[in-house]
Amino acid sequence: MICKTMDDLGTTEILKNLISKMVAEEPENRFQELAPVIDIVEDLIGDNKPQKDTYLCSVDIEKLNYLKKTSLIENDATMTILTNSYLKNQFKECSGYYNEKFEKYIFSGKKIALECIYNAEEELFMVHKIMPLSADRKVSNIKRGFTIEGVIKFIDNRRRFNLSRISENNNEKLIIQFKNNKKNKATLQKQDELFDNLFGYWSEGLDESIINEKERVGKVIYSDFEIIDNQLLLTLEEYKNNDIDEIENDTKYIVEYKDQRGNLFLFDVGTYHEINYDKNKPILVITLDKNIQIGKVRQLLKKQKPIMENYRANISAYKRQHRAIRSLHDDNYSSKNLKDILLNLDEPTYTPLFTKYKI
Repeated sequence: MICKTMDDLGTTEILKNLISKMVAEEPENRFQELAPVIDIVEDLIGDNKPQKDTYLCSVDIEKLNYLKKTSLIENDATMTILTNSYLKNQFKECSGYYNEKFEKYIFSGKKIALECIYNAEEELFMVHKIMPLSADRKVSNIKRGFTIEGVIKFIDNRRRFNLSRISENNNEKLIIQFKNNKKNKATLQKQDELFDNLFGYWSEGLDESIINEKERVGKVIYSDFEIIDNQLLLTLEEYKNNDIDEIENDTKYIVEYKDQRGNLFLFDVGTYHEINYDKNKPILVITLDKNIQIGKVRQLLKKQKPIMENYRANISAYKRQHRAIRSLHDDNYSSKNLKDILLNLDEPTYTPLFTKYKI
């Protein structure tokens, strides 16, 4: 009766056979496990979807036990859940690279990475090790590797000898992608080394120039301060790198602050107004900026943090050069092969504009 009803359905023979076997009258004629059913259904669904490359990867029960011990998967999980649910979800999007030192293929997923060996005879990636994947390690792996376009299909290692039912296996194609990525990264590494040789000293020189500019500007060493209305009065002990009689009227002042992590912050204070004297002590008068963070500046002044002439304009040219070097290093510029030409990895081309004629 079932078969007669199935024959009346306008469906494929594969689906008819699947349903017939699932509801067979004799239990021994039914599927003994769920995995083959999932494989067939996925193949049927795949036939009606845009074709993607499929890569096969086998995993054994030891890896399931490891995931249970490390609480990465529930204790009642089966191999079917591992291959068709857990790993499938972990590696919907992934990257890969080849670890030449250990001769392993590394796949990075959401929260775990796989260390695999490749069985060329069976054309099969075999999971050698599963590793938790931190956010930093994931970023590092992505930089070392490439995005794997396609679907990674995981199979129980015990079923790997029965792969004839799996119609799609593009592992050889993926191996070529691993090789190409290795060559590309080697070229990029060479490029980075050349870049450091060419621009490293320049960048160091810019850093030294910035430091020198900071050291050359006038620094105010004071013993006391007072804020009256919109003016800051500093009792001078010393005015380094400049003569107080030669301070220009538009000179602006800042105060530096470093936090516990060593991050540098600059706070604007104001503009030079005049020098007064109180009991033969010179008083530097600064007109405070309208947008001054008065509470923060007052706190820094109590700690005797030095006031200095604003050096930001002096170092802006050096910082622009720094940004240009960073942009060149990160390929963040409009000319696509500019860095390659500068590093002599690509020869510049030319188009002849004139033709020689015999006269």
